[in-house]
Amino acid sequence: MKNILIIIFVFCAVLSSCSYDSGREEDNTPYFKFTPEDELILVKPELIGTSFKYKNQYDVVREFIINKCEIIKDAEVSGGGLGFFVSPATIDYYFDKQETEATYADENGSIRLSIFFHKRPQTSQYINHKYVYSNPKFRGFIDFSIFNKNCRDFDEGTCGWDEFSYASVIPLMTINGKEYKDVLKLISSNINTHPTNNEYNIYGRTVNKIYYSYDYCMIGYDEVDGTMWRLID
Repeated sequence: MKNILIIIFVFCAVLSSCSYDSGREEDNTPYFKFTPEDELILVKPELIGTSFKYKNQYDVVREFIINKCEIIKDAEVSGGGLGFFVSPATIDYYFDKQETEATYADENGSIRLSIFFHKRPQTSQYINHKYVYSNPKFRGFIDFSIFNKNCRDFDEGTCGWDEFSYASVIPLMTINGKEYKDVLKLISSNINTHPTNNEYNIYGRTVNKIYYSYDYCMIGYDEVDGTMWRLID
């Protein structure tokens, strides 16, 4: 019995030392974080639980409830998978990412607005059996479920997506007496209309212009039939 207790004690001591040693190892994996300048452009986290309200020229109002606005530490992973001879997954680098989601819903269906920002490297070089990543870039994207940017009849994978860096800039835009500076104007350049195939949702791909402000998020959008939706307080 005494020998068994000694063996158990030694075994526990070995496990404890292993855990301690691995805890002391420094993680040298690159981590690309948002800078203070980047944070000025991000969607303000305090918006969660509030809403965006848009009204058109016919006095119809759509209220988008903001149900998500968070910054997470994400990772670029390579390798891994199923099978006996597959190498374990490797984290190439970490990066900051912000995700914001807002949804409008009524008896006819729903519309989803998603806004993404991330900080990821643009350059990689293979040195000493390991990739070295550098030149991080801050990028922003919008995904509006009724925006017909990039829509194709044969491919819906990127439909509605656009990157802010491709937008033109309107120096000053006035909506209901309020001035918005440096407004990004995103335009669909492929098709004029793209109706939905879902019989339970009448909202198709009818939006061909989006107006975005880094201070106020999406401040308006236009549909192909001339309907204009603008942010209201």
